[in-house]
Amino acid sequence: MTDGRNGIVEDATAVVAQVAGCAESLEAFRWVSGVRILLDLVEQGGAATARARENAAAALLNLVVAGGDPAVEEVVAVGGAEETVRELAEDTTASPRGKAKAEALLRALEGAGAAARRREHRLADFLNGLVQSDPYISSPASASTHG
Repeated sequence: MTDGRNGIVEDATAVVAQVAGCAESLEAFRWVSGVRILLDLVEQGGAATARARENAAAALLNLVVAGGDPAVEEVVAVGGAEETVRELAEDTTASPRGKAKAEALLRALEGAGAAARRREHRLADFLNGLVQSDPYISSPASASTHG
């Protein structure tokens, strides 16, 4: 958008960033594919101005903070989300505020990934413990003699 509507887009994304901080906002964002739209605005060239790009990153961060794990999962489910946010965090032409929002959002997304990996490891440890403690599961020979 280069026809003078940039200010409107900046204002709209600023309002969306505020709304995203409400606990009830996740369902509304799901309903309108809002996470995908915000990520499109965060992408390099997705928003006409650096301010609109920064506001879109702030909206995603507010959504994740207010919505917790379900919101993080919603953002991560969008293909390329982490890469898009990382590009903003590393963009030398982005505002310091925009970069800070992107870095905080990245930490939240990466933290969720680490938590998911910890859950997977705990499940694997639990299942391994079952296998080691149950003679019918742990020994292939015993499995064939009891069937």
